[in-house]
Amino acid sequence: MLRAVLCCAVLCCAVLCCAVVGHPQCGEAVGAIAKPESLPLLEEFARDERKEVSETCALAVSRLRWSMEGKSEDDTSDENPYHSVDPAPAEGAVSGTATPDEIAALRARLMDADLPLFKRYRAMFSLRNIQSTESVLVRSCGAVFCFCWACLVAPACASAVQCGWLVTRV
Repeated sequence: MLRAVLCCAVLCCAVLCCAVVGHPQCGEAVGAIAKPESLPLLEEFARDERKEVSETCALAVSRLRWSMEGKSEDDTSDENPYHSVDPAPAEGAVSGTATPDEIAALRARLMDADLPLFKRYRAMFSLRNIQSTESVLVRSCGAVFCFCWACLVAPACASAVQCGWLVTRV
């Protein structure tokens, strides 16, 4: 396991032509492995000038700190229907058990750009795990928002005007 951490660390430190290709996935992988020894490396890259690198590594730092502190009372990772190791653990309701109010609260957290990415991701993975029509629709709105936000930052596949139009109507 430590060898995998070191391999990811080498990738993080390498000069890649496109940060989107290597750094973010590497940061997620190092965070998912959850070795305390990787915290300094993740913290270093959480200060990277490239937003896609810094945000992903900050997310990994939050996940690693969360796991190092012990699982919180709202951890439902054992009930994850996908058995995946996510960048942020789901919280609260699990498959088919969420009330409309719980889904609305998760939607509010997912869409709140002022919250740390870790909390927003926890809401997103909670919605995924609920597996209801309502939770899928909420995640779809979030996906449109996130896609459009990405285009506003680096408009390559759509104009900022189109993306701004979509974001205001979600």
